Amino acid sequence: MSIIRSDLERCKSYTDPHFYAMDKMTNYRYFDFFGHGDFLLYRNLEKNFEIHTRQWTCNRQDVTCNCAAVLRDHNDVIEFSCCNKELKFQNEQATPIQVKIRSEKCLRPGISLRKKIKGSNVLYVVMFPTGVKVELERNYWGIDVTVITTRADPQLEAGLCLYDLSGNIEIFGEHQRMHLNESFFDILPPTIDDTRATYAAVCTCANDGTGACGQNPINIPSFLRDKTTAFNLCDRQFKRDIHYSDDLTDEDYELLRKPIPSHHHHRFKRAIPAPIVSKENATRYCVEKIAESEVGKLCADAGVNVQAYVNSCSVDIAVR
Repeated sequence: MSIIRSDLERCKSYTDPHFYAMDKMTNYRYFDFFGHGDFLLYRNLEKNFEIHTRQWTCNRQDVTCNCAAVLRDHNDVIEFSCCNKELKFQNEQATPIQVKIRSEKCLRPGISLRKKIKGSNVLYVVMFPTGVKVELERNYWGIDVTVITTRADPQLEAGLCLYDLSGNIEIFGEHQRMHLNESFFDILPPTIDDTRATYAAVCTCANDGTGACGQNPINIPSFLRDKTTAFNLCDRQFKRDIHYSDDLTDEDYELLRKPIPSHHHHRFKRAIPAPIVSKENATRYCVEKIAESEVGKLCADAGVNVQAYVNSCSVDIAVR
């Protein structure tokens, strides 16, 4: 028996969509990719795990955001989606996030699915027995996706998360596009033998990040202290093939609280085109408001990567 131990690494795709490439938790390798459609975010053949994301137009025609993600671990497939048919963000028509199990059976024991309300956002946390942790947070534009995992042999990995910041990101991104007969939003993966699945040795970590669960454990930070609520989409007393969540979300309740518009004619102010802001001016503004602010300086002293927030800010302003 061979045991391979390695440090945890993280990949993140957030807002429109900015990316942190797969790297150690303390590193931030930043890039942007504005593809439209379905893409492979991360694949790990050693763990039989992968994530596909669906990106919709969320501001201008050339700016996109994640509106859905489908997680595959062995034969289990879970979909999180707030997309509409047009794959276009529409501010006046809210689309609450929906969670469903796309695989044919109940999720196998050991998969944990938890939920937390964060103000107007909703956070979902999924833990797999192979040691992979995925966080999905519904925000204004769509869904932020964070993957935390141990790495595999480079020949067994693929996806946008592995962009090395060299070469043309558009060309690299198009190579990660999932077509109709490939995307797990449309099909299910071939069934594999999951009775020989390799599970990670995990433990609950103390507040200081240390663990006490044997010699050299793979320490995966516990989310049991994050006040998340466990929920189950499958009642194992009934062997249904496909399971959907019909429970109202907080976004549903918020939608119901809004007044029903009347049929009377309303006058609206004409939209004034927003001025085009250069990347240089946007960066200068974000540096002043973030990096050079008192709070920004305190965060930098505390070890926060303030420059990453400046980069995100400048890109958001420049593309408006």
